[in-house]
Amino acid sequence: MVIKMIHADKDELNFPPSIKVTEALSSCDIETLSRYQKDPLMLEVLAKKHGVDKERIFLEQGVIGVIHRVFDYILSPQTPVILPELGFPYYHKLASHHKAKITTFSFHDKQNSFSYNIIDLLDKLQHKSNVLVLIDPEGPLGFSTSNNDLQKILEATPEETLVLLDQTHEGFREDNVKDITSLVNSFPNLLVARAFSKFYGLAGVRIAYALCGENVKEMINFNERYLGFDNIAQQVATAALDSEEHYKENAQIIREEKKRFNLAIRELPSYRVLETDNHSSIVVVPENQSLFLREQAEAAGIAIRHLGDYHDKLTNFYRVTMCPSDEMDRIIDLFESVSWLYDLDVKNSNAASVINTRDAGYTVNRKEIHCEHSNFLMGLHRLIVPPGGNVPTHNHPDQDELFEFHSRAYFELDGNRFEVQPGQWVNVKPGQNHYIETLPNRFARFIPLRFPYQPEKVQGVYNPTEK
Repeated sequence: MVIKMIHADKDELNFPPSIKVTEALSSCDIETLSRYQKDPLMLEVLAKKHGVDKERIFLEQGVIGVIHRVFDYILSPQTPVILPELGFPYYHKLASHHKAKITTFSFHDKQNSFSYNIIDLLDKLQHKSNVLVLIDPEGPLGFSTSNNDLQKILEATPEETLVLLDQTHEGFREDNVKDITSLVNSFPNLLVARAFSKFYGLAGVRIAYALCGENVKEMINFNERYLGFDNIAQQVATAALDSEEHYKENAQIIREEKKRFNLAIRELPSYRVLETDNHSSIVVVPENQSLFLREQAEAAGIAIRHLGDYHDKLTNFYRVTMCPSDEMDRIIDLFESVSWLYDLDVKNSNAASVINTRDAGYTVNRKEIHCEHSNFLMGLHRLIVPPGGNVPTHNHPDQDELFEFHSRAYFELDGNRFEVQPGQWVNVKPGQNHYIETLPNRFARFIPLRFPYQPEKVQGVYNPTEK
């Protein structure tokens, strides 16, 4: 069975473009392909959208291009720059490449979200710096800075310090939306960078723009591209701007799916989910389940992003980018299945859990409980089988086995195949061959009770190895 891969690890949009964008791509003619356009028409569109003179707007190849415009000109060895401690790591990487003097400001962990430590940031601004980077909504943690706090920061920043306000993830939030026209008109040292890669889903087109305060272009010694900007990118991005309703509908679906996902994760023991203002959720996973979650995600054909790859302080933090509803069902099933496997607590017993993944691909959480009266062992297991997997045909010659199912699955008993539902039980008598298979795109979850427990007395096609 082929499992469709879910790309919930990527920071790009997982929803389709508008019809106008598709039409713009298909209507590119020979003139668009073969001629330079020295005066980018896109600037007129953006000037009208934001009410800013087009001379204070420039285009770039993604927000990464804007970052390079600023950093490559301003930064040199020992140039002071202030960066958010847990912000997008490329800022740190590029500043380090220029051997700049990096100062970071800290974050507050508020359990259900993070925020900038404004006191720490304002303190760092007392020291001369050439560049201050702010990210709103923050990446990768997804929180917004309030309008009030942003105003405080901008008012406290010396005019000779360029403020780069990165709004790559703008468009998904409903609160804390910024009036960037008013801001760039009020603060001559402010540059606001916006992308078409997230909200508009045009990451592959590589186009972004910057709105500049009065002094910004001089501060970065700006020079317009001699032969203009990518014609196709401008044509497609203009079509996206002309399709706002389509993308607002996408954003509403994303907010609804995120709410549903967050509610499901909050039900899981010891899991934490953060409130975010972008198109992703951030899940903090119990440490003992973190590596196993990644393994099971891979087995299930689901890619999620481990933020520990970005920052050491974000170990066990995972970003899940929202997807269409059917794919979110699979992602929720992944998290619930992993949590369910680990949530095996038997009161009045000191039996230890042993968790291992068998060669066939399914994972067992096993407790061997001593029955004092009979002096036998009771085998209590929790099993999860990833989508597309199975427990191969086998039998227990000297043991009874009773299965309680917590998901749908297919069960085969001595050649008789049937579907089981959550809450149903199956009694397997000694020597009966049995086989269990997942439904497409879902984990199978079930509890087998074996008595008396004799793991070595297993016969059949598959002889599980006790690891």
